[in-house]
Amino acid sequence: EYCGPAGAAARDARRWSDLPPVPLRRATVSALAPLMPGMLSHLERHEWYSHGTCYNADADEYFADTVALVEALNASPVRAAMLDNVGRTIDTAVIGAAFDAALGPGARRRVTFECDRDPDSGRTVLVELRIALRGEITADPDLGALIRAAPTRGRGCRRATIDPPGPQ
Repeated sequence: EYCGPAGAAARDARRWSDLPPVPLRRATVSALAPLMPGMLSHLERHEWYSHGTCYNADADEYFADTVALVEALNASPVRAAMLDNVGRTIDTAVIGAAFDAALGPGARRRVTFECDRDPDSGRTVLVELRIALRGEITADPDLGALIRAAPTRGRGCRRATIDPPGPQ
């Protein structure tokens, strides 16, 4: 869903460069770029117009909150579970178990694993973790509490290859 004025055609064709630039402070871009390699293809435009414009804040605050959440996730054992499995095809329950261990029982039921088939290799690749959250996001978020307060979600794909992060 797009909450803002950007066109669905650009979204559907993944032509994120056709979306209007997002006005961000230099400090926001510096903090976001290492965590979102997709900025090279203007992923931040998609994220802002698809999700951020629904958020009750400006783009800098939306992405600052995003950075805080990703940093909290990366500080947890979930990051190690992902890195330990780079290059492997695994049951996504392995990562789900890391969510439970790191963020509390039942956290895994609030994560959906999104996968795509790589047209060149035919592999099913993990492309996104959709994590349900509920509550107020602060500069130092309690990620476990935010996740556990959220409604449960479907698991999504059950087996996937974990590719290395960033452009391939």
